[in-house]
Amino acid sequence: MEALERLASARPDEPLYTFVDERGRPCGELTAREVRERSLRIAKALVTRGGLTPGQRVLVVDRPGTEVVEALLGAMHAGLVPVPLPIPVMGANTGGTSLATFAQDCGASACLTSQAFAKTQSFSRLRAQLETQGMSVPWWVTDELREGEPSAATERPFSPTQSTPALIQYTSGSTRQPRGVCVTYGNLVHQLAYQRQMLRGGPESRYVFWLPHYHDFALVAAIMGAAHGGGRLVLASPTAFLRRPAVWGELMHRYRATHTAAPDFGYRVLVEQTTPEERASWDLSSLEIVSVAAEPIRASTVDRLLTALAPSGLRPSALTPCYGLAEHTVGVTMCGRQRRKFSRAELEHARRASPAAEGEEGVELFGCGTPEGGVEVRIVDPDARRSLAPGVVGEIWVQSPSVCAGYFGREAESRETFRATLADAPGQWLRTGDLGTLLDGELFVTGRLKELVILQGRNLYPQDVEAVAEAAHPLVRTGNVVCFGTDSDAGEQLVLVVELKSQSPSPEALDDVRRAVRAAVQQELGVGAFTLALARRGAVTRTSSGKLQRSACRAAWQKNVLPLIQTETGFVPSSLLAEGRVTP
Repeated sequence: MEALERLASARPDEPLYTFVDERGRPCGELTAREVRERSLRIAKALVTRGGLTPGQRVLVVDRPGTEVVEALLGAMHAGLVPVPLPIPVMGANTGGTSLATFAQDCGASACLTSQAFAKTQSFSRLRAQLETQGMSVPWWVTDELREGEPSAATERPFSPTQSTPALIQYTSGSTRQPRGVCVTYGNLVHQLAYQRQMLRGGPESRYVFWLPHYHDFALVAAIMGAAHGGGRLVLASPTAFLRRPAVWGELMHRYRATHTAAPDFGYRVLVEQTTPEERASWDLSSLEIVSVAAEPIRASTVDRLLTALAPSGLRPSALTPCYGLAEHTVGVTMCGRQRRKFSRAELEHARRASPAAEGEEGVELFGCGTPEGGVEVRIVDPDARRSLAPGVVGEIWVQSPSVCAGYFGREAESRETFRATLADAPGQWLRTGDLGTLLDGELFVTGRLKELVILQGRNLYPQDVEAVAEAAHPLVRTGNVVCFGTDSDAGEQLVLVVELKSQSPSPEALDDVRRAVRAAVQQELGVGAFTLALARRGAVTRTSSGKLQRSACRAAWQKNVLPLIQTETGFVPSSLLAEGRVTP
């Protein structure tokens, strides 16, 4: 809030936030002075007319736009704790987490939205649904509130301490039910300074994003970063990007973007759903940082991206692998530069990152940067709670001022996750639940601890199996394959759910896909026995940041509610391999 005040004084009339519609046309813009004045008005109205008091939680439920920024910062200026959430898709499978559940979980005292959304039929249906679910908290329309406050020039914002809760961001729910992570002002101050240092941001930087405002990277790095003086933000909605991916490149070209970010699947979509002609019309030479994070970084995606955008002037040095999570506010390590090929057998059997032998296909991994700026990373044996040597794979533990206060209302889980202790190092540590190793000081992430499939003593990483299946047949939907393990009397069994592009494939096509996937998994990974489920679109769910929800798919599988076309348990016949009748 202090940084925004300085920015409003030093650069009052320069655009700070620009929102665009699905065609890339500006549909809302705010200068630093405007956003501060509007935030103060909203803050005053929430206290005087809304009767809200510092420390109370308020849900921010709205479409992407300037009103979201005003609501978030208005709540913070009043000392309230904003909780940004997506608008629920009526009738959709939400994984069991409804808006009413979020409100109850964080003890929300009000919901904030905009006039534009409040006038829609979707809003009316949402309120009616919430009332039937027992949610009775009041709704406040923030742009109406600020218009009712003629002036806020004499108002002073709430004055927090380092430990004061600033906001609650719900985890993505990629491996379990979402939890509300309590981010303090001390966390924000450290994280924003850390990102500025590592990603070379500043007042002259220009950020282009399509990630949603309720995702930690967009919320903290983009929206809070701009208010902190980190540069101008141009934001499109995720819907705009998914409907027309070219809008991302057009915006980076038009606004001379210096920074952008997305998960791996976003870059795949950009390459696959834009034409060479479209890409050739973009000048992306201004990009300094192209962050890729939030899910495993695939070498195939990186190679295709750099090739496809070479005519656009994208420099390979701009590609920036990063690693972070909501429990650490956002970023843990940034600016990865190494790309190494490791022995698959060593990773699977010995949990060791050893170089692949000459001629061995191996597993390519990207370094996600070295911990700096007061961030310390250890690779830990989670059972013995001792640090592991460089090159050994273990759980990633972190200690830094960006480690959040805990999960709201979940003391036992917070103690286990945020305040873990090591037998060979002092202090409290954040357990990330991710697996990785340190090599030459740089962090390499190998997978999720709880998503490992242990098959006859082998540690199979789901992303490896998924990548092989994706490439096995052209009818497989890219980015829509999930692998997970299930318990059985014979031990853990592997299940592979594969979405198909066609909603009504012929029996011959199904047989072709089935044989190709089985052959590829057996030939490339040595896994012959597994359950293969060919599924319709929508079977594979993702988080707001694009992470595959393997645990949700596993739960749906166990409940027998996945929209499946065909399921088969067994081996690929060795005779087919011998005869060469199926090829990966």
